[in-house]
Amino acid sequence: MMRFQIHAIIASLAVLLVSCAQAPKDIQTKSFFQKDSTEYSRMSMKIDLPVSSGSVASNIKAKLMEVTDDILSRVTSYENERFYPPYDGDKADTDAFVDYYFKQTSSLIEHLSRSEVEERNAYIMEDDDMSEAQKKQILAYIPMWGYDFSLEKIYENPACVVFKSMDYIYMGGAHGGVVGKGGLTFDKKDGSLVEHLVDRAKAADIQPLLVKGIIDYFSDAGFKVSADQIHEYLSLDGDAIPLPAWEPYPSEKGLEFIYQQYEIASYAAGMPSFTVSYDDIAPFLTPQGQAIKEAVAK
Repeated sequence: MMRFQIHAIIASLAVLLVSCAQAPKDIQTKSFFQKDSTEYSRMSMKIDLPVSSGSVASNIKAKLMEVTDDILSRVTSYENERFYPPYDGDKADTDAFVDYYFKQTSSLIEHLSRSEVEERNAYIMEDDDMSEAQKKQILAYIPMWGYDFSLEKIYENPACVVFKSMDYIYMGGAHGGVVGKGGLTFDKKDGSLVEHLVDRAKAADIQPLLVKGIIDYFSDAGFKVSADQIHEYLSLDGDAIPLPAWEPYPSEKGLEFIYQQYEIASYAAGMPSFTVSYDDIAPFLTPQGQAIKEAVAK
């Protein structure tokens, strides 16, 4: 009897060890933060990059570096043109990688802001319709540019890990704007970026969930809106509410939907956002979305 019990315990431990070895591990990250300011501009940069070993973490890190390059090298560009070359150093040296993009982008923001201020001041000085007092008053105001780059790990479960790309930029105009790529969901089986968790072919069927989510968004802001009134608060081409350009991303409570400024509403309406529970969104998930839902339920 004793021998049987020992064998049973050993077998149980073996099963446990195998299951632990096969379970996806958490993706450990290191946070980098830098900030700087000049006479006409300021910049901050916060980024989380994986430090875990293995191909999954390496693939996620490589994609996050690609996203960082794509955003920062084109920031302020209206035509998606690069302003400086990509980092060509050792990708394993994350400190050097972060330093390169921070210095390049900070220098770019400083140069563009200084040029804009100098051009603005020259225009004002040449305006003969203004008095010297008026010119002095306008020149006393210096529109300082600002840019905050953020790429942070925000959620993880056994199936996926989520990073959020959301930046703020102000270029001396009436107001600043939020830019970036939104939630980036990575599959922990191979470290690949999940392109779609929601089946976009079913956008028409998801309308009731989108309407409810937007009503909740405005209600939280203090506006009582009915389903019949919702279109009075939105700026749409047609009657249907589109799925957001930023792919919804998973959280503990469900999928997070975020619409960018001007995407479906005016600037004053902010960025309509809401959570759809996994039970409600389940019929409209892709296979990868279903796998993530099941991982949250465990």
